[in-house]
Amino acid sequence: MALGALAWLVGLRLPGMALAYEIGERIVCAVKLSYGCRSDPELAVAYGELASEVRDNAPRIVYERGMTALPVDFRGCRSPSCSDGPETGRVTRSLSGRPVTAFTHVIDCRDPDRGEARGYDCSGERAGRVYIQYWTYYGDSATSRTTPILGAAGFHHDDWEGYQVRINADGSVDARASSHNGYNGADAPEVDWASDASGKVPGATAVRDATESLGLRDRRGWTPSQGTLYVSGGSHAGHATEGSLGRELTGLLATERVALDGKHLPGPLGPEEERHRQELLANRLRTALFGPGARMTPRGSVRLIPIERLSDRESYSFAISAPWRKRVYIDPEYAGTD
Repeated sequence: MALGALAWLVGLRLPGMALAYEIGERIVCAVKLSYGCRSDPELAVAYGELASEVRDNAPRIVYERGMTALPVDFRGCRSPSCSDGPETGRVTRSLSGRPVTAFTHVIDCRDPDRGEARGYDCSGERAGRVYIQYWTYYGDSATSRTTPILGAAGFHHDDWEGYQVRINADGSVDARASSHNGYNGADAPEVDWASDASGKVPGATAVRDATESLGLRDRRGWTPSQGTLYVSGGSHAGHATEGSLGRELTGLLATERVALDGKHLPGPLGPEEERHRQELLANRLRTALFGPGARMTPRGSVRLIPIERLSDRESYSFAISAPWRKRVYIDPEYAGTD
């Protein structure tokens, strides 16, 4: 039995930190029950045979070091005063006792006609796939805490962020995470940074559009799932892979949102050397902010609540669009976050 368990763990084929988290969670799950280690009656009622897929594909959440905010149930908490939690270690509840929560939504396009009858867009490439959306709620978004130059423009009440999974007909799984105007996920730092910078850095939108038109970047941000959601402090922008996270940090360096010494390397290879230096610094920042010992919530400790079961959801108002009012809630391949 021990050999079988070892083969099960080794066979995961997950890279870097994701592998370490996966092994640790499965060991813990074997000795201690949590949300993900037992049946989820609420998920079963909402999703039937797909309930296990909803639980199994829920992400472990890794937070930027120093971040105190936690995603919670908006029905009982809409302020940092009740949603903030410990700054380090394994966190499952806020300091006021609120459990880490994600709201789920499933779009089943295995039978396109049935999906369409339910009001979803299951046309074209969507047909034959299952989409699972995980939505996290924070009491506010405060990008200005980490980017003071934005001032009041970096703050707003209520913040919804999404981590989405696409289960393909062959059983493979893709993922993406919402970030600012679009989605992060693709491991292509040299062309993918413009997704984050679009609308904020002059010329970034043109670079993004050009790379997408040339087929260098999936405009919708899908990438093979690693089962981990990396969350940036302040804005709560998400990343579905370590590479995507590195791209964000490289972009911060490149646009001087993280201060460098201001010196530019001379010669024709100067720009390339500068880019390489920025990537090295980004890797160091990634390790410092999200590396071993970082604050995280195991997937089995994330409380999952089906949005489909929230019969009174339209009675709530938010400063930004709620998930069920977003276009992606109906069209799972939509590239925007509006």
